[in-house]
Amino acid sequence: MEKRRDGRAGGTLRLAEMTPGFCHYLRFLNEAPLLETEDPAKWHHYSKTDGKVLPGIFEEFSADESGMRHTFSIRKGLLWSDGEPVTTEDVRYAVEDVLLLPELRKYLTNSENAKIMLPEWEWIHWGNEPVRLQIVDERRFTLIFSAPCYGFARMQVRSARWQMLLKPSHYLKQYHFRYAEREALAEKMRADGFDKESWDVYYHFIDPVIREAGYFVPERVPRIWDYPSLDPWIYDRRSTPEHYLLKRNPHFYQHDREGNRLPYIETVTRDFYPTREELSEAVVRGQCDVSGCFLKLNDPILENREVLERCAKIWLRPWQVQQVVFLINLCPEQAWMRPFVQDFRFRRALSLAIDRERMKEEMFCGDGTPSQIAPEPYRPYYDARFPVRNAEFDPELAGALLDEMGICFREGERDVRYFPNGEEASLELVYYLVTPMADEAVAFLKEGLRNIGIRLTVTRLKNGSEMGAYQVRNRHILTVWEMPGDDPFLPYQIGGLSDPCPLYWRWYETKGAEGVEPIPEVKELYRLREKLKGARTEEERFEAAKGLYELQSENLWVIGTVSGVRQPFLVDKKFVTGIKEGEATLYSALSSGKTWYVGEEQ
Repeated sequence: MEKRRDGRAGGTLRLAEMTPGFCHYLRFLNEAPLLETEDPAKWHHYSKTDGKVLPGIFEEFSADESGMRHTFSIRKGLLWSDGEPVTTEDVRYAVEDVLLLPELRKYLTNSENAKIMLPEWEWIHWGNEPVRLQIVDERRFTLIFSAPCYGFARMQVRSARWQMLLKPSHYLKQYHFRYAEREALAEKMRADGFDKESWDVYYHFIDPVIREAGYFVPERVPRIWDYPSLDPWIYDRRSTPEHYLLKRNPHFYQHDREGNRLPYIETVTRDFYPTREELSEAVVRGQCDVSGCFLKLNDPILENREVLERCAKIWLRPWQVQQVVFLINLCPEQAWMRPFVQDFRFRRALSLAIDRERMKEEMFCGDGTPSQIAPEPYRPYYDARFPVRNAEFDPELAGALLDEMGICFREGERDVRYFPNGEEASLELVYYLVTPMADEAVAFLKEGLRNIGIRLTVTRLKNGSEMGAYQVRNRHILTVWEMPGDDPFLPYQIGGLSDPCPLYWRWYETKGAEGVEPIPEVKELYRLREKLKGARTEEERFEAAKGLYELQSENLWVIGTVSGVRQPFLVDKKFVTGIKEGEATLYSALSSGKTWYVGEEQ
């Protein structure tokens, strides 16, 4: 993609979003990863377990023979967006003053009495002891684990926003009790509405746990324009929660082949619209250059003549392997319900009630393939049995399985079944619009379960923050999600069940100190994920990955629906040079925005 013909950078990329406190597009576009991967047209944000690992912010990386010592080198000459040099002091501050500090660790993972459980930080306590940091010089450092973790560098490709291991210590120390003058810090806290006894909450407010650029937004980071960044674009102080204004980071480290500093685009804007209808109207009015995360395959806007005169319609492989899956909580708050949801016959009955062929035609316009959860076919850990096992539509068999479990209709009734204790066979599903087809998926499941005598009560939440609160409180049995890639390192679903089964994940993360001890099959899942992260060779890693998918296939912890559904995107025609239909992922299409041509046609 070329720069403007006058040789200067410039122009504006306009985004539109209907999710408060998060941006789906910035998570792909405005990232500066610690390490990268070799083929952005094939890999994406959630699928990078294989393929060659390449330098990013870290210029060099290596592990010793034991897999316990990992050494990294910060890119030479790297600067924060305010021009300050990035050094290993920023690593030391991140690890010792934040990640391992008892007052702050409870806001991360691997911590007893944790306020939140974030799987991306589980490496902090990999093995039997906390990670140790050894500073070599201003650019090099070593992390030392108490158990082999050969997969650590590979994990940083996917999940590691730079704040994982780098924090702008020169800026953040003014808010840290170890460095700030006591009265000055107390005054800052008072000005922001905090009392002096709540420093841990205050620091988390100033420097929140940020997993990706989609969370690095004005709603979550106060005075975000003052927070030094490594991203391609940084926030202008005129940014508000409704209107983000980002400008080129003059110190962003990447260059094009001719040595010109990236990004070319001068500014990025993001406007918030509270409803899908208002967002669609903005696209029609020409106020948005890229639209896709909220488009349905049958969206009328895809055939709007006025829109298509200005925008190219591109069908991309999305970041989701499946746009709709159903997650089951094996250890819900209702203790009496646990033996039933832990019984495979029950989960199989739910799956058999879903007519995936009809779902494919009615929800996805005939696109995709009916399927259970499985890796993509090109993966070395793919098995042709995974997508088809227990994927048939058989409500009669589903009913027989429920009868076998004692979940039966009462004599003379065929409306709803009852559990053996007399409770009505009613399941609660809690969800929000995490995927464009979530509403339709809920209606589809509700109909299928009604046909086998199970009543589905539905709670639709406003956003992901409300959903997170439900998950932390363990107040859900079923939910709708998407399958974010097929990387078994991901613990959200099949790689650890951190989202659907929070009590199991807490048991695993706290080594049994908290949570609930899982059933044997889930313990085997955790054994395999440790084998995966500790695998020394590709063959060992792929073997463990295949084992994880085998367990999922046999147990149906996550119920799949339709795989391989493409995602339609509308992109202003001046941005689409070099992007071919069907040959790119969302990740590559948006990350190429770092080099997109912008400005008036000449």
